[in-house]
Amino acid sequence: MLQKLPLWQHLAPHRDQQSPSPCAKCLRTLLQAIMIRSVVTIEYDTGKGSERRYIQPIGLYASQGYWYCPAYCFERRGYRLFRADRVRSASLNDLLACLDEVDKKSIFDWNAHERNASEKQELIVTLTPMGVRTLEENGWFNEFIERYEDGSGAIRMMIPVNNVSFYSEMIWGVGEAARIIEPPEAIAYIEQKLEMMRQQYGSASYSKQKLQMIVLITRIPMGLRFKHAHSAYWL
Repeated sequence: MLQKLPLWQHLAPHRDQQSPSPCAKCLRTLLQAIMIRSVVTIEYDTGKGSERRYIQPIGLYASQGYWYCPAYCFERRGYRLFRADRVRSASLNDLLACLDEVDKKSIFDWNAHERNASEKQELIVTLTPMGVRTLEENGWFNEFIERYEDGSGAIRMMIPVNNVSFYSEMIWGVGEAARIIEPPEAIAYIEQKLEMMRQQYGSASYSKQKLQMIVLITRIPMGLRFKHAHSAYWL
């Protein structure tokens, strides 16, 4: 079951204050479907409108404050990654039978074929000691961390070209404790996020140091901003 519902301890993940929270009932339905092997009918917000999908959930996990559900989509006849806060409704579907092939997959290998077939590029990130401690509990990065004597470290790993934003978003959540060296697309993603923060705070005169401080503050929940450390569990 841990292959379906991994428990990762990590620093409190970042989610923008305006981001919607997932429907608790929908999460319970997805979890129930995983436990009893059931297909689920969902109404999903694609960003261009709401669509009805019939999916077989593989697992649930959280990353950077968002819940994700990899699943087999009967409409698309392929595997898709759904964001839980975009699921508007969910109900068990007894009319469609679960696929044994899908049931054997976990959140760690559900898209292994796609990852192996995709074009790759190297992700290089330097880490402060805090960055090492933060990402060593992250299942996407921990096995690729190189640790140095002073406590700092680096990450060198190959990632699919079409998943650069996914990995960059996780690095963004670490703040100034991590610095992306390669690839240029990941650096551009972080720069775009910084520019959005600059515009949000209404001044082009913010220094990079001030922006980094804003990023660090806004990553911490309001009730915890004056504590030295805090943690949350990623399911």
